[in-house]
Amino acid sequence: MAYELQNQLTPSQIAILTARRSLEDSFTAKELKNFSVLSKNIVPYLTDHFLLMNDLRSSIQEENRKCYFDYSFVVMPVHKAFESYLEGFLSFVFDFKISRDKNEGFTVGYYLKYPLEKKNVALDKIEKTVFISKINRDSWIERWEGLKNQWNANRNTPTHPEGGNIPTLRQAEQIAGSILREMQLSIDLFDKEYISPLLEWYEKNHKKTEEKQPPPIQ
Repeated sequence: MAYELQNQLTPSQIAILTARRSLEDSFTAKELKNFSVLSKNIVPYLTDHFLLMNDLRSSIQEENRKCYFDYSFVVMPVHKAFESYLEGFLSFVFDFKISRDKNEGFTVGYYLKYPLEKKNVALDKIEKTVFISKINRDSWIERWEGLKNQWNANRNTPTHPEGGNIPTLRQAEQIAGSILREMQLSIDLFDKEYISPLLEWYEKNHKKTEEKQPPPIQ
């Protein structure tokens, strides 16, 4: 049955399904759902990365995988997913205005470099938003620093010539994996201390509102 189904699919359909399987092996369903809450671009960019990796591993002969001058193209979809994630995360959670036009807001890098004092002001607002007594402030600051370090370390290499090249596929995998791990750590904290408490508060109060409503007239 599976063999017959595979014969009915086009090569591109098989490639996308295989990439989706790799994506689902790397992230939980909840993590992927929360990525989509922050930006509609994150999951498609991550899918592109796994499409590339699967193609390099299976379709291209091993000796030909070593012929590239620069493997930045492997990291590029992950970088674009990371940038979309940061823009979505910073604007959704902190209501920061992300823009390259200084009249409309500031860049991702500007907010990532916030000093500790400004971080704490932003985290104060979160505590008021999610209706819980305390967030794990140390964990939020640690993740904020982790995102900043990842941005500083791996932004220029795939996007700017002066960032240098990525000479091996293994190194490209390591860089992509490092970015993906940081995204995963922060999205898990985001779910635990922001999305889940908000949903619980909404469901609890929505239920109370329904209970207070008068019964429908028969």
